[in-house]
Amino acid sequence: MSTDHDAAIDAMTRLEPGWDGWDAPPPSAEAIRLARQVLALADGEQLLRVQASVIGGVGFTFKTGYLEVHNDGEIVSVRSSSEDVWTWTTTEAGLKRGLLRLTKVQGD
Repeated sequence: MSTDHDAAIDAMTRLEPGWDGWDAPPPSAEAIRLARQVLALADGEQLLRVQASVIGGVGFTFKTGYLEVHNDGEIVSVRSSSEDVWTWTTTEAGLKRGLLRLTKVQGD
């Protein structure tokens, strides 16, 4: 787990509405909670960036795709190599399955 990514999530707890200069809502407490769970389970080698989402929530950029934790707790991701988009189950087992699916290198 990266302290830079932890710090990014910590900073998101202080964002105000309109933090992007427009109308972006800050990440909700639920999005932050789930983002911390995702970060704890994520492969640090695959994770490139963690940032607030302008639609409300927390975004994770991996070498193999993108995942977004929405403010309502829904998690959606897409693989870079395909149009494979799916929602996640937010249990620990569901998060592990989703991360494995997202970060699996094609051909593995």
